[in-house]
Amino acid sequence: RYTCPFVEKFSIEIETYYRPDAGQQTNIFNLSAAEKRQRILDTIDIVRDPISPGEYKPEEDPKLYHSAKTGRGPLGDDWLEAAAGGPLMCAYKLCKVEFRYWGMQSKIEQFIHDVG
Repeated sequence: RYTCPFVEKFSIEIETYYRPDAGQQTNIFNLSAAEKRQRILDTIDIVRDPISPGEYKPEEDPKLYHSAKTGRGPLGDDWLEAAAGGPLMCAYKLCKVEFRYWGMQSKIEQFIHDVG
């Protein structure tokens, strides 16, 4: 849970679970029906998601990297299907933003979710 001492009614809470699967669990955080309706699922694909040119580093590109130690890589566009039988880990993250200032609450909270 992250807070700011200068803005006392503002907090960001991030909860994480790591599981040995490909991201198939639908309610790992045991959210209520109302919470599930409010959530936005954002699946991150480490191979196919675009990267801005300023942040791109070829030595970190999973489409180019080959591990000499494990013999795995580089990853193709079908990496998730190909890795189904091998070692795989998914990080599930739940991010909650609270900004309790009347008149700006929903706009600021939505902005933080969109940018973050």
